Amino acid sequence: MAKLRVLLGMLLLLVTVAPAHALVSYTFSGPGLEGTLLLDDSAPFVITHDPRDVGPEATLDSPLNFISGRFGAFTFSGRPELLVVPDERPDPLLGARNTWLVNASVTGPPVNGAAPTRVRLGFDGEAPVTIGLVPPQNPPGDLADSAFFGLFISSQDSALGAQPVTISGPFSVPEPAAPSYSSSASRQF
Repeated sequence: MAKLRVLLGMLLLLVTVAPAHALVSYTFSGPGLEGTLLLDDSAPFVITHDPRDVGPEATLDSPLNFISGRFGAFTFSGRPELLVVPDERPDPLLGARNTWLVNASVTGPPVNGAAPTRVRLGFDGEAPVTIGLVPPQNPPGDLADSAFFGLFISSQDSALGAQPVTISGPFSVPEPAAPSYSSSASRQF
């Protein structure tokens, strides 16, 4: 009986100190495109740096990440990763290229012989980005329509949807409530 209590105590401790996974939600939309994106806020960014590049590349990849949506008659779902590249070049005349990009291999039912294979959406422009889950703010002026984009690729290797998109979020996703148990009888151990 003592071993059972120790085992149950260790199990309770493990459940109590195990990291929680928090998901962050986004919505995206554009002409004929709409969907939802979930990213795992508890997953770490993996940061690499190539001295020939503009700055660090940070990738967030988790089995809990999820994307789903619709583009025209196509529906799709898959597991995305997030790539963030803040431009750190010292010369501002080179024109900063900051990236906040969601890239996903997706699947879905075929339409007219083509099936969805890849979705990319995000930002590639001059507005500053930071390594994190918050996309950059829409820049003012003409760049507002072109900096955020969506790209839908089918199994026929055709880019069917290079277009401006709006990304809203991040929004916190509430964790599921813990189950509650009630009993009219009391138990003794």
